[in-house]
Amino acid sequence: MALCDSKYRCRLVDVGAQGRSSDGEIGSNSEIGRNMSRGKMRIPPEDNVGSKHVLSPYVFVVNEAFELSEFMMRPCTGRGGLLKEKAVFNYRLSRARRLIENSFAILAAQ
Repeated sequence: MALCDSKYRCRLVDVGAQGRSSDGEIGSNSEIGRNMSRGKMRIPPEDNVGSKHVLSPYVFVVNEAFELSEFMMRPCTGRGGLLKEKAVFNYRLSRARRLIENSFAILAAQ
């Protein structure tokens, strides 16, 4: 499991989980996951984002396997289709999640 920033840099890495475990299980049992649940991640406070200076929190972008929390964003789920707003949110979130996938591809290429 790894946490990467927007410049493809791995900031935290936890290696050694069983390959057959789910993402959520690995996340919960990792040192990173335990520190998140204990509130020991030292996440920066909200900050201004963009030209409109909108105050926004720092969050981790995760997949559906992870539990939702105040500092984790995951895709909206819904059976029978999603409202347009939720579909757009999921699309934009998936674009952000590509950073971690690209980070692993860059690492593997090294």
